[in-house]
Amino acid sequence: MLVNSVRTWCFRRLFFVQTRAMTSQLFFIGQPSQEGPPAILFQHETHRYLFNCREGTQRLCVEDKLKLAKLKAVFLTRNQWECTGGLPGMILTVADAGVKDLSLCGGPNMAHFLASTRQFVFRTGINVQTHEFDDELTTYKDKLLDVTTIRTRSTSAGTKRTHHDASSVSDASLSDHALEDASMPEGDPQQYRQKVLDQMFASRVPQAKGETPEHTIEASCQPRHPLRPNASNKQRSLDYLSKPLPRSRPDHVAVSYICRLPSRRGKFMPDAAKKLGVPPGPMFGKLQRGESITLQDGTVVTHDQVCQPDVPGPVFMVVDCPHQTYIDQLVTSPSFQPYQNNANVKLVVHLTSDEVLASASYRQWMNSFHKDTDHIISSTGYCAQSTMYRSHALSQYKLSKLDDEIFKVPHYKNTPDLSLDQYDDLPPKVRPLQHKSMYTLESRPGRASTLQAAPPVFDVARAAEDDDMVAFDQNQEYQQAIAQARTDASHVHLTTDFAGHDVRVITLGTGSSVPSKYRNVSATLVKIPSYGSILLDAGEGTYGQMLRHFGSARINEELKALKCIFVSHLHADHHLGVIQVLLRRKKIAGTGPLHMVAPAVFRSWLKEYNDIERLGSPSKLPFTQCNHALPRFASTLPNWSQKNLTALCQDLGLQTLEAVEVVHCRWAYGLSIVHKDGWKLVYSGDTRPCQRLIDAGKDATVLIHEATLEDSMKEEAIAKRHSTTEEAVLVGKQMNARYTLLNHFSQRYAKVPSLSEAQANVSFSFDMMSVMISQIPVLPKFTAAMQLIFKEEEDDDVDAAS
Repeated sequence: MLVNSVRTWCFRRLFFVQTRAMTSQLFFIGQPSQEGPPAILFQHETHRYLFNCREGTQRLCVEDKLKLAKLKAVFLTRNQWECTGGLPGMILTVADAGVKDLSLCGGPNMAHFLASTRQFVFRTGINVQTHEFDDELTTYKDKLLDVTTIRTRSTSAGTKRTHHDASSVSDASLSDHALEDASMPEGDPQQYRQKVLDQMFASRVPQAKGETPEHTIEASCQPRHPLRPNASNKQRSLDYLSKPLPRSRPDHVAVSYICRLPSRRGKFMPDAAKKLGVPPGPMFGKLQRGESITLQDGTVVTHDQVCQPDVPGPVFMVVDCPHQTYIDQLVTSPSFQPYQNNANVKLVVHLTSDEVLASASYRQWMNSFHKDTDHIISSTGYCAQSTMYRSHALSQYKLSKLDDEIFKVPHYKNTPDLSLDQYDDLPPKVRPLQHKSMYTLESRPGRASTLQAAPPVFDVARAAEDDDMVAFDQNQEYQQAIAQARTDASHVHLTTDFAGHDVRVITLGTGSSVPSKYRNVSATLVKIPSYGSILLDAGEGTYGQMLRHFGSARINEELKALKCIFVSHLHADHHLGVIQVLLRRKKIAGTGPLHMVAPAVFRSWLKEYNDIERLGSPSKLPFTQCNHALPRFASTLPNWSQKNLTALCQDLGLQTLEAVEVVHCRWAYGLSIVHKDGWKLVYSGDTRPCQRLIDAGKDATVLIHEATLEDSMKEEAIAKRHSTTEEAVLVGKQMNARYTLLNHFSQRYAKVPSLSEAQANVSFSFDMMSVMISQIPVLPKFTAAMQLIFKEEEDDDVDAAS
């Protein structure tokens, strides 16, 4: 029987233990998967450094209680979304947590990437600096970490094109109609980008009187978190924030990092000092600190005369070799030569692919390091695809006892496809990377650096060995409540005699603002039989949620069936997952157009990011501005917009698709769609109760409405322009909606929000809940059991937060 304390001791508590002098740890956050390479958190003394930040990194840190309030720098191995997708949300969070200075380090296009997020990422009180490594800038150094970079490119990539030489990229435009009349800024492109960053982060320039920036550019709603009292009031130049950035080009450079820790002072030898005439006392202390002293007779005594040589700090490396075509430049780099066969190199982390590891030359290069060097392999085939979000998986396990089709346990695979044992020429100390494992670096003599294995993984097949699952399964009160709920549900008459009864709603993410261990941020997939699907918002981690819900064998089929993404507004928690979905879908052969319906400014974000990483051809990503889907503009639309909107309705079998201006922030919209089969679905986005939405959604088959705050917090809901649960239910009644599905809950309600009055046609949603519209009447029958089985954990979460 496994013991919970073992799981906790393996990872979580170790993070909080006060580290002894010169002891450092690397925490492996996530595992290599279709979402991208894992993040690596390095802790030395009180500072933390992050290597890569893919989507979901922030949520994993919340899951495993890894605090980022001391984050000093982020090192990116590639400026591609699979390595950077979690960075915009991370910057917002660490700024709100009090981080005042943050360095972002990586290859070309770093400043362009960050500046392109100016519509939704900016914060007062934080200084964010970008460091783009090139032929002139090759190192990073502070008092705790000394980093050398090695930049490699694919040998089959053709002629290198710099990101500074991209004034004409006509074939790279995301849309033929994107910002036609916007003029490009003059002058040095990189200097212009830096000026944009000056406007995004208030600490970069002197304080001045002006408007305090809000969460979204020119938005009229409150920021995600209250601004800190010491935040500067800085006059913002809307010219820099609204004009397009200078054009750039993709540069697929991979950056590897050689990281050296501070040297440890050599042992002081008091006998040697005395022989030289140094009296015990303050002079001893100066010599120990590395200073020289002068005796009364004028003799100068230096540190090296009375101390043993300094002990070099340990070295670790993060090596990124994403493809076989990068191998030659990597293994022949002279920067590695001083560290080969060097016992001070404790660890090499290989962010790579199965094909790279299959290369004999790469394995030979691995053997050039010292025999005692540890090697950790991060490659999808050699690493198990275990459940990373244990809290949510355990929650789904419990909900699955109510209905295992509506509440499916997330997909996982605890056995890797490949084994390192197939190679007999690997270094002696090589292991596959494990999520939640930890490596301790030691510089003290006689102490070895060690790898702490990951805790036991979530596995339903071994529920009898998992204390949490055993405790739940053996709790008679829970089991009785579940049995009663299933009985009550079986007595519900489910009718299928109405249009849209077989439309399936999958709530991939049901939380607001920031991801939590139980709820990811906003994303709802609506599957229309025989036509395809539409994604209503796509917060960070949406692709990962789809991957865990559908499984790796089915994910491409579901992406191929996706016909439309609707983005309700520009708050980061509603759209930072779009890029990953676009990139993953682009790799699938035979996909049709993917329609984008979003505020007009979202197109400028996609277009500017497209200069870093190609998202797709204009014909494959037709764009419709939300305001062009407002009924009052139907007769005045430009031809290209009318064409896109008509094609979208044809592809999904829709009679009408109408955007609705809602009460939240500037450029915030709800959506109403009417299918030619006769059913109607309404999505609120984020809003206060809105009469325009009620009118547009009259007699809806299903209303999906936000219920961010509980009923007792109406004043806060008004201030932040959100709805309470009671208000959302009332909107459904006034709309005469057949069913109302509530989502977008504040993360303070970890699992089961409160509902003041039971409603037969109203239900809460949970992450990865999959329900046909005809099944919605069953869901309220589960509420009492849910509140019981999650009550103890809710109380624990409140205590932990306190």
